[in-house]
Amino acid sequence: MLKIYLTQLKGLLQKIIDKQEERFEDAARLLAQAVVSDGSIYFYGFDEMHMLAPEVLEGANSLIKAHELAPNNLRLLPMDRVILITGSDDDERATILAKQIAHTGAMTIGLSTMMQPEPQSFSNAVNLHINLQSKRALIPEDDGNRIGQPNTIAALFAYHCLFLTLHEVLEDQ
Repeated sequence: MLKIYLTQLKGLLQKIIDKQEERFEDAARLLAQAVVSDGSIYFYGFDEMHMLAPEVLEGANSLIKAHELAPNNLRLLPMDRVILITGSDDDERATILAKQIAHTGAMTIGLSTMMQPEPQSFSNAVNLHINLQSKRALIPEDDGNRIGQPNTIAALFAYHCLFLTLHEVLEDQ
């Protein structure tokens, strides 16, 4: 079972890079604007995606000028950037927060899985969206159910791609 999971997971992570590479570059440029100016970078993860907060804010791969976003106290400036991560593109809470952030003038990078072929509310509410490509669990069971949903792994991998691309953009300046 573990070999199947690893094979499927490799395919998912490869798909994230293949389909989102330009998005990572664009998102890194948006973040770089905050880093080289008076802006800050804010992070907020919904539900299980909140587990990325220690990595983004304090980990070995933490972002420069990173702070945790307080959704009930949005004091953002136009040069600030916000990273919002949620499991699914149809998350109403994430959509509402993205719209509130837009009213402050700050720009938002959203990460979520697009469950439908057409963009849903969240991906339309953010300035730039990165699709986590994690629509379903990876391991089929004998009864037809699937287990091994890789949402958080996909989100952490996408964050690392964003971090590394930002590092590259900042080195080129």
